[in-house]
Amino acid sequence: MKRPRLLYLLLPFFAALPLTALPQGTLAEPTASTYRVAKNLIIPEANFNETLLSDALALFQKESIAADPEKNGINFILKTSGAKEPLVTLSLKKVPLSELLKYLSSMTSYQVKYEEHAIVVSAPESVGTTKSESKTLPSQ
Repeated sequence: MKRPRLLYLLLPFFAALPLTALPQGTLAEPTASTYRVAKNLIIPEANFNETLLSDALALFQKESIAADPEKNGINFILKTSGAKEPLVTLSLKKVPLSELLKYLSSMTSYQVKYEEHAIVVSAPESVGTTKSESKTLPSQ
């Protein structure tokens, strides 16, 4: 029985293609445990009126601690490039944390990256650079 040769001809072509990653903050289904927690954590109410992004993240951190039986919660790291921190305005009820972070990301152009031990929120120009300032929100 003859095997199709087309597959053998195309295999080197596909092997040479570069694997491209999705941009940070737009991962279809991150595998980090912080994403699973954020996806399942429903924030009862998020009312922000020209609130600093760091204050919004601090609220999310408090909500994650309150919802965690072990009271660990989610760690957030805010990375800026030295620019003025953005203000956010939104009013939502009963929304998963992962969705709220998507909304904040689209409003501010900051990118969200789910890592194993923290959710990193970065200014667009601070992604991949070493000159950014980091701000770790205190645990409570």
